[in-house]
Amino acid sequence: MNISKIDAIEANLDAAIEMFLQGNWVAAVHLAGAAEAVAGQLNAAKGKKTVPDYFWEKTELKDLITEKRDFVKVLNFFRDWIKHTNPEHDAEVELQEPHVVLYILRAVHAYSDLTEKGRPSVGKFLHWYEQNKTRLDEIVDKWPDGPAVTKV
Repeated sequence: MNISKIDAIEANLDAAIEMFLQGNWVAAVHLAGAAEAVAGQLNAAKGKKTVPDYFWEKTELKDLITEKRDFVKVLNFFRDWIKHTNPEHDAEVELQEPHVVLYILRAVHAYSDLTEKGRPSVGKFLHWYEQNKTRLDEIVDKWPDGPAVTKV
């Protein structure tokens, strides 16, 4: 089977969205992280920004996290916790629905920036997101002030 990097990104993105909609959040984070990472590397090779670079430039978090590498570490916390073992990782984390949604949105952004096209799975996910945005915002509003993950 011959497969291109774009094919792999699309397969991971489609599967991430399907897993999320089925309630398999761990697989969704893992697959979305893979799609975003490959799309981000291809975007960077074209001189475009990765999603973490975009967030770093567009958000006002520099008063909370002064180093970009620490910001990226926080941004990727759940993805890295799921994918890797690290003696500094807690034995358990609380993965909440808005965390997973963010990883999928990051993958969608990286993919659309790379290809400048949509996908049926993305349309399905964005429809779900529009229907659930208020509920997700209510969850996030209950989080304590400051970064959701304070360990870097």
